Amino acid sequence: MLSPSPTDDTSFGDFLAEGSLFNMSVPPRTRFESKITPVAGRVLLFDASLTLKTHIGQFSTSQRRREIFDLDLEHVPDRRRVESAALRLPAFAIGLLVDEETKPKPSSVRDPALVIALLARRAGRIFVRSRTPDYTVEFLMQDSFALEDWGFRGRRHR
Repeated sequence: MLSPSPTDDTSFGDFLAEGSLFNMSVPPRTRFESKITPVAGRVLLFDASLTLKTHIGQFSTSQRRREIFDLDLEHVPDRRRVESAALRLPAFAIGLLVDEETKPKPSSVRDPALVIALLARRAGRIFVRSRTPDYTVEFLMQDSFALEDWGFRGRRHR
């Protein structure tokens, strides 16, 4: 649902306000607040620390800069399996902001290959399958990513 709320401020001060949409060709004059409500009935949470049963504090600074495949962690699949899992993801997805009030409650994705494939190819709240993956521990552990379950997990996308 989009609802305009005029503002006199034409500076870029609120340019990156969360949930706001702006016309990028001129400074903003009208601000649109958006609220995304799940309609598919199920929200999936991609969280590296939950799925890999680890957390960022376990790693030294030099380990955080290395690819997760280089650390011999028990729950990390090999690169080939992660790349194969990426083909089961949609070509593009916009993530949802999840908080305590999110309904329905998100379900954690348990497949480590799928979680790593998605998190490595995100840019903020946007996932692009064709993006060059960043498999560093630091990048994978930054944030979780939530999206609606549209039944993509069992299909191969081209």
